[in-house]
Amino acid sequence: MFRKAIVNWKTTVGGIIAAVAVILNEVNLFFDNDAATNPDWNIVVAAVAAIWVALNIRDADKSSQDNEIR
Repeated sequence: MFRKAIVNWKTTVGGIIAAVAVILNEVNLFFDNDAATNPDWNIVVAAVAAIWVALNIRDADKSSQDNEIR
């Protein structure tokens, strides 16, 4: 799994940065000491799933052989 992430580093980095930005925003809502703002944990779960996808997706310029897909 991690070999694909290294070979497809552009997609992996982009996906992880986007998902981490979403997670950090929700974490900020959790720790802001304002009872009126609550994090949406469904968004956090979706962002974690996006990180998993980012680790398993391939770049457009990589072939199946480059990714060792059989």
